[in-house]
Amino acid sequence: MGRLGLCAAAFLFASRPAFSMSQILSDTKQGNHAEADTEEGIQFAEAGNLAWADGELCKTVALAPGNAEFVRDFATVLAMEKKLDEPTSYFQQAQKIDPPDLVARRYLAAYL
Repeated sequence: MGRLGLCAAAFLFASRPAFSMSQILSDTKQGNHAEADTEEGIQFAEAGNLAWADGELCKTVALAPGNAEFVRDFATVLAMEKKLDEPTSYFQQAQKIDPPDLVARRYLAAYL
């Protein structure tokens, strides 16, 4: 690789964040925990135990705040608990994360 090739490679990689192996493993573990918490939260909600569902889904959103589906599930449980303002802000957050998500848009419109 010539000097130009090395400069181009340096430019491409310089703009990307550097991840260590421990960061990658940590992100994977967090993703697995978030998915497990979501599954438990949904099971609790289906069984009618909304307080436990709220707790599990709250942990999910803390682990993966950029996942629109997790945020939407949490907002749905908050709405089922008849909490006043919290569901709206989470439905809006889910909508910002994934604008084409029709489910979040529909739930937000229904809850307003």
